Formats: sequence, structure tokens, C-alpha cells
Amino acid sequence: MEEIQTIIQEHPESAFNKRPLITKLTSNGNITLPTDSFTEWVDGQEKKKGKDEKTFNELKRKYFGL
Repeated sequence: MEEIQTIIQEHPESAFNKRPLITKLTSNGNITLPTDSFTEWVDGQEKKKGKDEKTFNELKRKYFGL
């Protein structure tokens, strides 16, 4: 597991180390917030929304308390 985590964090081709990405498990799925979209999975259904930097900061506070 540690080897996979290192690849995700450090490999030059990893999509997960190029920009901010926040994710959180919820009671019925998860929410993910990179800088250009907001994705919410609820009971296996994906809801994805595009957004701008201002909305990123608002969602970051609302869903993640950051």
C-alpha cells in the first residue's frame, strides 16, 4: 500500500500531484473537489459540476471547513 501511495504522490505522470485535490467520504458516497470541478457520489450516482476559483473557495469552506 505504501508503494502505491508513493507513486500517486511522486510519479511525474500521476494526475493526483499536479493541482489541489480534496476528497472526503460521506455517509452514502464521497465528495471530491479539484480546482476546476466538484463531484459528489451519492448511492453510486455521480453529480459533477464545473466551477471557477471563487466557487472552489466557497465549496472548500462549506464541505471541508478549509
